[in-house]
Amino acid sequence: IGPGLQQLLFDMEAFKAANPGGVLEDFVRWYSPADWVERDGQEPELSSRMKEPGNMWTELFAKAKATPASEQNPLFDFDYHGEMTIESLAQIAPSDLFEQLFIVSVCVRHALLEEEATALKEAEPESKVMAAVSESEEFSVTTVSRGMGTSKLEKICAAYETVEDFISGCAPREHVEEEESLWNDYHETPWGI
Repeated sequence: IGPGLQQLLFDMEAFKAANPGGVLEDFVRWYSPADWVERDGQEPELSSRMKEPGNMWTELFAKAKATPASEQNPLFDFDYHGEMTIESLAQIAPSDLFEQLFIVSVCVRHALLEEEATALKEAEPESKVMAAVSESEEFSVTTVSRGMGTSKLEKICAAYETVEDFISGCAPREHVEEEESLWNDYHETPWGI
């Protein structure tokens, strides 16, 4: 049985343990309401899909033994996956680890920027702040997807600072020329790279 069917079987077993005497119809009505058909003037019944001969749900429900979820074997092996994660971290080059952490931090910062931009957009509907945030996100993603280097790192940080300054509305004067140059370079070639 694959992981999806294993999950379904475990859910059926837990259902049977919690509902002694429950039948497939009861389980389907609870677990998959779309397969419980109620028509005007007729008794509710299973969908045609559930009534097909050899239906996997019918076979699994017949095999399922009443077993509380707390007594079932977990589907996810925490020890194995934890060990694999630690092994991967032990073998990763520090530069690769930094690159991955940097990408995550850029994504988190963009999410925070987007929140600020949304609030600004609500206050000033004509503001182009959301477009600036989207453009900065797209620039960062495209830049990072081609591998990292010092110049790319500097461009991403500068682009992010430009958008951050734009949102806060207080761009320091000493960065304005540098930022204008960055955005001009950015628009001259695809993604300024």
